[in-house]
Amino acid sequence: MFAALELVRRVMMHFESGRKPITGAVADMTARRGVNMPADSENGDAFLVHCRSLNGLPGYLAMRGVDYSSLANQAGLGDADTTATDSYVALDAFAHLLELASEAADDDCLALRWTAQDTESGHGTLPLSLRYVPNLRVALETLARFMSLHIDASDVSVRFDGNATLTWNYSPLITRRNQIVDRNACLFVSWLTTALPRSEYPVEVRLMRERPKSSALHRSLLSASLHFSAERNEVVFPQRSLDLPNPMADAHLFKALCDLNVRLMQERRRQDDIVLKVREEIMVLGQREERNVTLDLVARRLGLSVRGLQRRLAASGTNFNDLVDGLRRDAAKRYLEETDLMVSEIAYRLGFSSIGNFTRAAKRWFGRSPRDYRSHMQSDRERL
Repeated sequence: MFAALELVRRVMMHFESGRKPITGAVADMTARRGVNMPADSENGDAFLVHCRSLNGLPGYLAMRGVDYSSLANQAGLGDADTTATDSYVALDAFAHLLELASEAADDDCLALRWTAQDTESGHGTLPLSLRYVPNLRVALETLARFMSLHIDASDVSVRFDGNATLTWNYSPLITRRNQIVDRNACLFVSWLTTALPRSEYPVEVRLMRERPKSSALHRSLLSASLHFSAERNEVVFPQRSLDLPNPMADAHLFKALCDLNVRLMQERRRQDDIVLKVREEIMVLGQREERNVTLDLVARRLGLSVRGLQRRLAASGTNFNDLVDGLRRDAAKRYLEETDLMVSEIAYRLGFSSIGNFTRAAKRWFGRSPRDYRSHMQSDRERL
């Protein structure tokens, strides 16, 4: 407890003085976005996860006989500091790294095994605040409120309807999800149940990941009632658990940590938040077979006027048409590199009226036709 109090004191001194915290304190979460993090990235890099998520991964992979450095380079995280406490990295790159590690180790539950050994170390003020909550009900509300300090999830909510259900999703821009889903489900369940007896674990868990070869580890760590390939991630706790008193509860320390989390959240807010929201709306509407995703439709879904949205996008250095074009380009890149879909099917999925229109767009984006681009990328992978 004294270490936690000292941590809060030191970081609050940073906010009051305007100086960066000294080494070892919880770091500021302001402008530093990790490695290779342009604010106008159009390929999912704008969705972030804290660098703390990399802590311990090189050592764990070495223990499994997997070379971390080569996989990190493939995922675009070769320069990321795995011991950093003051920056973020691209969520998509981190998810890709975990999938590469899973393949290299031939273990479709690799992230779950790693995380089961890594739930307590170095994850910052969010899990620390959950340790001192009065009860599980408040813990669920706190995790939902401050989740973005750890990871950029979407559609985060807590529903109390007898039982309690924590729900979260990931942007459609994050396409490689199996391992990242496992990791965060394990972290969240561990953080929420720190002060609860084993019998009070979730009564049900639903995951947005493919069914693994064996679900025994998932059932052991998460819940006996488990569902895969779900539409969203959900963890359900029974009503009887919600108001059980936490023997570690400390009202003063919990309030101090929540105040600190609020300050950290405020520092994470950036001008490009509106850009992230618009990108996500475009992707969500596209997944719902909305072939004509318009500025007016997105503005209405965000509760803004068309002119208001245009002004906010302009202030962020972009516009609606450029965002649509960038997301189409990114989706085309992923389809061509990661799937065997026919070019005609990809053109249809991207909303092009003809293969010719798609081909012209691909030449503008990649400098070559869709078929040539796919062949070129396959040749590059074979040379690695």
